[in-house]
Amino acid sequence: MGIIRWLNPAGRAVLGLTGTVIGQSAEAVFAVDDPVLDFAEAGARRQLTYTRSDGQAIEIGLSGAPCRSGGFVILFRDVSALAEARSAREHTLRIETIRDVLPSLLHELRNPLAAMTSAVELLIEESRPGELRSELESVLIEGRRMDLGFQGIGMVGRTLRTARMQPVSAAVNEVVRVMRAPASRAGVILRAECSPMPLVPLSAPVIRAMLYNLVNNAITACREGDEVRVRAGLIEEDTVFALSVYDTGVGMPPEVLARCTELFFTTRSHGSGIGLSMCRWAVEEAGGLCTVLSTAGRGTRVIIEVPVPGAGARWSTDA
Repeated sequence: MGIIRWLNPAGRAVLGLTGTVIGQSAEAVFAVDDPVLDFAEAGARRQLTYTRSDGQAIEIGLSGAPCRSGGFVILFRDVSALAEARSAREHTLRIETIRDVLPSLLHELRNPLAAMTSAVELLIEESRPGELRSELESVLIEGRRMDLGFQGIGMVGRTLRTARMQPVSAAVNEVVRVMRAPASRAGVILRAECSPMPLVPLSAPVIRAMLYNLVNNAITACREGDEVRVRAGLIEEDTVFALSVYDTGVGMPPEVLARCTELFFTTRSHGSGIGLSMCRWAVEEAGGLCTVLSTAGRGTRVIIEVPVPGAGARWSTDA
């Protein structure tokens, strides 16, 4: 155990100390269980998370060396900025890796799926009403849901804003139609309100992928008898596209809510941690705002708002 004999003003400022620490152990001051002097004696470096007296958590880098007169000198500094830069770099590298690998992988998956759904559609057209036709329709719905899932994963790196006016309302309605079946199987009520909208300069495939991720997450968070509500339309005199998904499910505690849009962060055993992160990235990249509100035990609401200058030039007939 190392006892602190002297601490300069700069070190006191980094640690945010107000009282004296002279005579205390280094382990107690830095809030670690292992002996601080072990790494100092070895001339090694280490990094740890330190919580200041004001509640602020910072990353501290430490190094040490023996003194000629005995004891050790421990040098430390706030490396939070470096840690954040490293985290951002790793985040970017992960996105780039996904962006490089996913297109070819999804191509190999979606091609046979498209062939299967086309074959099922043909069988439905040639079959008579009855049990077989109902089963085929169920298979078709699942095939379309799988395709939406692939689109949801494949939205990594795709931009939401586009120069071509597209029928976003049709994309919203398609997702709701497909997701009614899994919602019903889970005992969840899925309601939707999509106001008639003009064609807007937003990517319908990206909207479809985003909404699938949000609705799928909402259904997963619901218990039997809970409800998921989808609302889409233009607001503020048709200058902003607004999309919201609200569920009455289990909600998120504050610590999960704070990290829910982090790439690869998930609390589900089979979750990817990609969907909500990519939704937020796509919306913010388009100059919009993605807000997540949640209360444990009461549900979650995701609100997306994206400016759509030039909307209203042509009206979609598929709203």
